[in-house]
Amino acid sequence: MTVCTEKVVDPSATAPSAAEMKTCADAPPKPIEPAAQRNPKAKHCSLGDFSDCTSACNASDAESCAILGKMYGEGIGTDADLDKSRDRLTLACGAGSARGCHGLGVVHDFGHGVPVEPAAAIPFYDQACTWGYAEACANLAGHYASGTGVKADPVKTLGFSKKACAWGSASGCKRLGALYLGGIGVAKDVSCASVSFRKACAGGDPGACDLAHREAAELPANNKTTN
Repeated sequence: MTVCTEKVVDPSATAPSAAEMKTCADAPPKPIEPAAQRNPKAKHCSLGDFSDCTSACNASDAESCAILGKMYGEGIGTDADLDKSRDRLTLACGAGSARGCHGLGVVHDFGHGVPVEPAAAIPFYDQACTWGYAEACANLAGHYASGTGVKADPVKTLGFSKKACAWGSASGCKRLGALYLGGIGVAKDVSCASVSFRKACAGGDPGACDLAHREAAELPANNKTTN
């Protein structure tokens, strides 16, 4: 297995600047989800604290309901119960939690207690992405890239990848780098590919570290061939 060097993994050494990111992953500012708009000072429960999460969810804290849904779904701090998981995620999403909507997307995408139905996941991912949940944007990019549950669309793949990357998804940055490198939905740009891979590496994606390392080494030659 290839292991990134310490220099590549260190975010302070590899994370691109804000200016580089603005050039390559231009996206609107991350929106604030409705639940957070209504109660910006809310203190949510911690993943694994079943008692606190149950109490907070019962008190109508949307984010705590989303966290509780994840706990029931994965058996964290309590016995797994997919029906209760889906119920809490539904409450959370309906109350304005992007995490809750994303969780419902995952439920349908991977068939957690329901039939596998990627098309049914798309509206939930879309809502979560609209509310600024980066991983939901990354999941949408993947679906539009593969044509799973939706018609393949490289332009939408690019747009969702940019949002995902700009808002903090390492997998979104990695996909964005691949799009730039392959000229898929966008003009080939090896500099932006390198920036995106570096951002993904700094975000903890080891595969992106290898790509960032390779592109950094080959960047001068690549620039010559694309100018």
